[in-house]
Amino acid sequence: MRCWRACRCSSSASCRYHTTAAGETSGLRLLTKLLGPIQPEYVLPRFVSFVSAPADDSTHPRKIVLNAFKRSGGTIIATQGSSKGSLGGFPVRPGYSSAVDLPFFTRVEDY
Repeated sequence: MRCWRACRCSSSASCRYHTTAAGETSGLRLLTKLLGPIQPEYVLPRFVSFVSAPADDSTHPRKIVLNAFKRSGGTIIATQGSSKGSLGGFPVRPGYSSAVDLPFFTRVEDY
């Protein structure tokens, strides 16, 4: 299994990024329970996540968390101080902007 963190290790048990002091990979297990298993690259998204984050905060949403959602097959939309909505084919409302899926980040912050 490929590591869900930026280190891209091949074994989650030996990864220094998501192994707890007791040697358990609790972060990976929790995300797998919540979001499902890691999906192959370039598959259709399985879910959409809206992340509410302020426009003037460069540390949120955290890239390391966004990558975990991406690896589980998610499309991620960040508000970053603007109003977003899922329209389902309807015209955009006044005061709202088009939603753009956030990319997968090759560099993330330290955990």
